[in-house]
Amino acid sequence: MASLFEDFANFMKKKLPSLNQSEADHCFILADLNKPLVEPLKTTQNDQVWIVRTKEDLLLLKDKLADSDVITLDIETSSLEPREGFIVGIGLGIEGLVAYIPIDHALPEDGTLLPDQLSLFEVVNTLDLKSKKFIAHNAKFELTWFKFHAGINLEFYWDTLLAAKLLQPDLPADLEKLAIRELDVTPWSLSPKSMKAFQSVDLNVASNYCGKDVLYTYQISQIQQKAMDALSIFLMRDVEIPLISVVADLEANGYLIDCDHFTELKARLEPEQALVLADIQAITGTGINPASPKQLSKLLYEDLSLSVFKKTEKGNPSTDEEALTPLIDAHPVVGKILKFKKIAMALSTGCKFPLEVDDDSRLRPKYNQMGAITGRFSATKKIHQLPNDDRFGIRSGFIAPPGFKIVGADFDQQELFILASVSGDQAMLDAIANGVDLHALAAKKVFSLDCELDEVKKLHPEKRKQVKEVQFGILYGSGAQSLAKTLSLSLQAAEELIDGYFKAFPGVKSFIDKTHKFAVKNGYLVDVFGRLKLVPDAQITTKSKLSLQSKALREAQNFPIQGAAATITKLAMIKCHNHIREFHPRIKMILSLHDELQFEVPDDEVEHFAAELPALMTDLGVESFGFKTPFKVSVELGQSWGTMVSHKPANQGVAQ
Repeated sequence: MASLFEDFANFMKKKLPSLNQSEADHCFILADLNKPLVEPLKTTQNDQVWIVRTKEDLLLLKDKLADSDVITLDIETSSLEPREGFIVGIGLGIEGLVAYIPIDHALPEDGTLLPDQLSLFEVVNTLDLKSKKFIAHNAKFELTWFKFHAGINLEFYWDTLLAAKLLQPDLPADLEKLAIRELDVTPWSLSPKSMKAFQSVDLNVASNYCGKDVLYTYQISQIQQKAMDALSIFLMRDVEIPLISVVADLEANGYLIDCDHFTELKARLEPEQALVLADIQAITGTGINPASPKQLSKLLYEDLSLSVFKKTEKGNPSTDEEALTPLIDAHPVVGKILKFKKIAMALSTGCKFPLEVDDDSRLRPKYNQMGAITGRFSATKKIHQLPNDDRFGIRSGFIAPPGFKIVGADFDQQELFILASVSGDQAMLDAIANGVDLHALAAKKVFSLDCELDEVKKLHPEKRKQVKEVQFGILYGSGAQSLAKTLSLSLQAAEELIDGYFKAFPGVKSFIDKTHKFAVKNGYLVDVFGRLKLVPDAQITTKSKLSLQSKALREAQNFPIQGAAATITKLAMIKCHNHIREFHPRIKMILSLHDELQFEVPDDEVEHFAAELPALMTDLGVESFGFKTPFKVSVELGQSWGTMVSHKPANQGVAQ
């Protein structure tokens, strides 16, 4: 079977001649693109891994590593969390050699450390690891552990996990599945029990396991480098790899939590939820549990015969907030159910934060920089799932320590700016260049409003809202049916509204049509930065499966916008991170949320840093990728996330 990396390389070669002008303008060729970094490792899976246990062996290993520009690295640990565990052993690989250095192996009987083991600091200092470059699978893991336990920053040349997600976004990227798929090797993983107690695993078994991790990581990295074209290499070397250290610092910094705030919130919300539950059960005359989708569905759609506005992926009537909001006037119980759900969300997110903080009261979510195919982040501990309206004041529990402020910056209408650039619609581009409200402009054009642009929001708020929904619907691939439900319009009225919008902005309609056509023809998309999305369902022609094609086309329509937005935000993160490392070492980046970044800033640096942020986040050198109109950034600050207000320059007074 042909490797999918080979398949990828083949269609990338076909793709390059068909790039549009803005893509072609910024393509570059790396002379060594297909040249391996070093010769492939000669060690096979049957060879013995060199176990380095003495000072003499360590010095010999140092000599062997001296002439190697890049080393493959893998570590074994006692836990997945560096704050809770320790490094058990270190695997290193160069040409013709794979070595394993036991650090903290112990006897399974009583936990006594094995003799003839080197200390972590002895290994780090003797091999001078901080001056080397590394290849790893999930480099953030190694970086975090070495920084926490050895106090050093490692520099990475390649990360096979990130590369796999760029090259094969629809396939599993864990090392074993990747190696089986690409190298045709047999599984080598240990049992979950052995991995949990790795320090007690037989040393020969442990070294062989780690050695294969090292060997296969290197071999995969060579295949990946050959498969990538110039656009993909840009994403890898200029975006994703530099971002590794940014994300590691972001996780290490964490966000300070006011635990008392959430304790008080829980004490207030639990009785309120109980009262709402009693009202729901009194209205329905049942003992219904509103937290049960099955019970809710029966009540609303069978017993009360309410309209179904949304279905789940399995085709069942949905009971989420989006599905219930249009029904709020259909029956008195719906409003109560929505209130119950909002309280339940607050209790299951914010009110649990005190249980998830570390000893220093900081919440430290794990960030996945490739959490979505678009390249957007995902995060643990539900920090990305807080309610938008914050009616319960959850964000006020995220605070700055005494002597510091939270400074936040987010892109103004980032996705609409991207839509204007990738579509090339002149009306939108002119509006952005002139600082015009895009929603007001759209409303004026669509409804032929007889007023000035700056009067639209005041005189015609409903029409501006309708057009705003159209614009954001386009960004997310929504159609007339979705718009009709959102705005409580007839399907015909929604279709007319969309048609009016496309007449006002013909470049947007042309962009969508071209995107759909390309997806149908090729079964994949590549955004302006080179990020790949496979959409095979876009090529479906069977009538019974056309709904799958429609879904794929909606995703295709959204991808060029979301993908570019993710990359632009990542470039801004890297720029800000490098800047504060060099000029503001006391400042910490503490949050990345969609197109927003937040920092913990000493009081005496707030004004200066807040003034710097807009330029840092917009001067990204993306003009050659088709972004001719500069992005705009708004800055806020406050003592907590929930109390932030707009920043005003010093000569206007700083908002406190």
